[in-house]
Amino acid sequence: MRARTIAGCGLLAGVLAVAAAVALRAQAPAGQMPSPPGAGKAPVYVLLHTTVDDVLNAPASMERLPRAIEQIERLRARAASWHPACLVQFTGVAADSVGVGSQGPRLVGTIKDGVAKGLLEIGYDGREEPAFPARPRPNLRGADTAEKRYLARLQAFEWFLSEWKHPYSGEPDQSRTGGFKRVAEVFGRVDFARGATFEPWYGGELVHALEALGARPAIAGFLEPTVYPTRNFDGYRGGAPGISDQLAPDERCAPEVFWLDTALRVSDYGQREQRVFNAYEGPDALAEFLEKLDRSKLRVVQIRLGHPAVYAKTGFGARNYQTPLEYAYDNLKVPDLPPDALRSPEERQVMYAKEEAALDWLVGTFFPANAGSRFVSVRQLVGQAEAGLSDPVTRAELAEAASELIVRAGGPEALLPPFVRAGRRYFSLADLFGLLVSAMGDAAAPGAWPASSRLLRLFGPVEIADPATQVTGVRIPIAALIKESAAVRASMTAGGWAPIPRNAVPPYVTIGSVRLTAAQFLRTAAEAYVAAPGTLEIEVKWTPGSNGFAGRFPETRPAADRGGTWTAKPAPIRFDK
Repeated sequence: MRARTIAGCGLLAGVLAVAAAVALRAQAPAGQMPSPPGAGKAPVYVLLHTTVDDVLNAPASMERLPRAIEQIERLRARAASWHPACLVQFTGVAADSVGVGSQGPRLVGTIKDGVAKGLLEIGYDGREEPAFPARPRPNLRGADTAEKRYLARLQAFEWFLSEWKHPYSGEPDQSRTGGFKRVAEVFGRVDFARGATFEPWYGGELVHALEALGARPAIAGFLEPTVYPTRNFDGYRGGAPGISDQLAPDERCAPEVFWLDTALRVSDYGQREQRVFNAYEGPDALAEFLEKLDRSKLRVVQIRLGHPAVYAKTGFGARNYQTPLEYAYDNLKVPDLPPDALRSPEERQVMYAKEEAALDWLVGTFFPANAGSRFVSVRQLVGQAEAGLSDPVTRAELAEAASELIVRAGGPEALLPPFVRAGRRYFSLADLFGLLVSAMGDAAAPGAWPASSRLLRLFGPVEIADPATQVTGVRIPIAALIKESAAVRASMTAGGWAPIPRNAVPPYVTIGSVRLTAAQFLRTAAEAYVAAPGTLEIEVKWTPGSNGFAGRFPETRPAADRGGTWTAKPAPIRFDK
């Protein structure tokens, strides 16, 4: 058996002439539409997305693509003021299927046209990329250092993101392009990636592997607690929302959106009551879902169009399969769904009608009654989050951020702060490291700091040094700090891609004969920056290497490998009223 292409299933006409392919305009169920949640609450931004992954059960599985395009076109026609757009996510196998065949170029052109109009944006979804048993895993045998483990994880990501995979066995072929790389080849810029890792709270190696492909998409943040592997982590259900809440410290921030590993994260799960809402559940369920949200803060809610449940029954078969691809990968000899697991055309129309009714309720009832609420795209979230990053950081702002670091590092918690702030600006520990190195590297003498400095895009340290190895009590001349800072900055900004990223906080910095951990250097530099005029030396103190997040993220790797927590910080995304 071979995978079917969309063109081969007769769906091209449905995309190119949507009105003909989807003649039935879904209607809201009879009866009164649900009322909106009460006014006076923080806005809700709605991110619409759909995933094209199942090429084995076409045409039922693949009709979701033209329907999603038609839904967004219809929304734009009648509700443009709410900025509707849809993130269309592909597996590498699905992108390959869409792009081949005699009609492939026309179909891809239709999708690209939707991207150009701002109706669509492209994403990669590797959650059900074939197949689970064949998924590359890092070879950690003999990887006895943090750097070796980093390289092992990086290699697995490079394979997964770029190799072609058999549509249901997952057997790789290195001579052909697949995965994320194939999606980018077919459609161009990819704005979002999910499902490439089972530990998204640590993504430095993933982001770096994507950079090797010339891509910098936003990536998934915290996953729902009911999916693999998060359902297996004790304390995750409450811990992830706690971290998310801490990363949304003011009204401009949402618990679902934050910076980590230099990439913008967009979470499925930001608060206990949250999940990805499936549009086929209909307007009543959507109203109930939004009513239960904690609206004390800005929220970003994801709504999925075309969930597999619209064409396949859930919980079918002896093993209670939840998706068609889960069944396929477990039944390689007969991967097509059994007929009794597929919904009839009439049943599918009912599901699509509920999706349409849910969208109608959003634009007709919820958005008008909830000030500031609207649809949002990934590109818009990234644009908002990046808006202030290029602004220079003044000497006063850097002094405020450095002072917070000093106080927290010497506090009773014996932890670095998760991030620091200066007024309404937030800086990760990696940000602060780069700012201090830049300011000192530009200084002519101790205390003669520049009027402003600019952020460097830095990964966290590949290794968090063992605090027991720290040297303390030594006094270091500030002039020596200045000299070494210039050298460290030159190394971190050298440019070019290398397996171990150059733009990462170094695990150690040696000044003269004294070897400081990254945390010690950060604290020493901060104290030098805010020192009283005339101070020429700073005493090196014991400094914790981890921040408050390192112990709260799921412990899926050794403590030495958790340097990514140095990159966490809030992401203000609220649009001006």
